[in-house]
Amino acid sequence: MGLSIGPSFFHVASPSDWIFSSSQQHGTLFLSTLWWIWKSRNTCVFYNVISPVWEIIHSALSLDMTCNTIFNSPVSSRVIKRVKWDPPCLDQISLNTDDSVIDNKVAFGGLLRDHLGDWIQGFYGSMETRDVLGAELMAILKGLHICWELSYKDVKCMTDSLPVVSLIEDDVS
Repeated sequence: MGLSIGPSFFHVASPSDWIFSSSQQHGTLFLSTLWWIWKSRNTCVFYNVISPVWEIIHSALSLDMTCNTIFNSPVSSRVIKRVKWDPPCLDQISLNTDDSVIDNKVAFGGLLRDHLGDWIQGFYGSMETRDVLGAELMAILKGLHICWELSYKDVKCMTDSLPVVSLIEDDVS
């Protein structure tokens, strides 16, 4: 278990390409290390707490072992799919929504972007329930209300919830 870095490690076209190619080459250890460095940096910036290097290394190795235990399959058999934002047409705006569950509280949010990907407006909310489907629908509803208030009528709505898409697209009788 180790991370060897060659001379071309940082020579890539973009940060996302660097992360993608490094994760392909080094797997979950690279991603775990990157995550713990980022988390440690944020803890330092926002809480003025400096994490010792050994703690970051230990946490990254622990996360790597956990990921390898959970996804107990060889890296070569996994399919890695790059996901990217699909812009709307020239005369549309994009509404992207999502939700998150922590304990018994559900939070949701979303954002509006134009065809160039420029941010128009964001929003968020919460519900005192574990109704994830309801939160996904609430995010879409709140986003559509904002679109209507801003006079956007042609909206490309995107969510990662297949049940919500089915509910909206299927005939309700």
